[in-house]
Amino acid sequence: MEFDFKNKTYALRNGFEYRNYCEDAGGKYPIQGAYKNRDGIWVQIAHQTNGQSYQFLPNPEEHDLIESNKPQTVTFWVNYYPGPVFISFATKELADKNAVDSRIVCLEITRTFIAGEGLDDKK
Repeated sequence: MEFDFKNKTYALRNGFEYRNYCEDAGGKYPIQGAYKNRDGIWVQIAHQTNGQSYQFLPNPEEHDLIESNKPQTVTFWVNYYPGPVFISFATKELADKNAVDSRIVCLEITRTFIAGEGLDDKK
């Protein structure tokens, strides 16, 4: 993946705003920058040249770099319980493994979105 930080804007896959500081820091994670977390604080982050984030983060794929105005498609599974209570999972296998007896249905949902869509602080 070729990044063009001068002419394109990028975000993290989870929708967080991203600032790039350099692309040539060396090592396995030469792309250095920061993202703005839910509290509005800029947090340092490093990426590989393919946009993958530091592998030891919890849920590292959520921190991968994507073009912020490019539509992304995600599929996930939701366990629905009385109440109503919804719990989502990345795979059907995880949804089934974590289900309890009161589950009413497991729904597969596929959604196309643009990073930041639906976040209160994004316009």
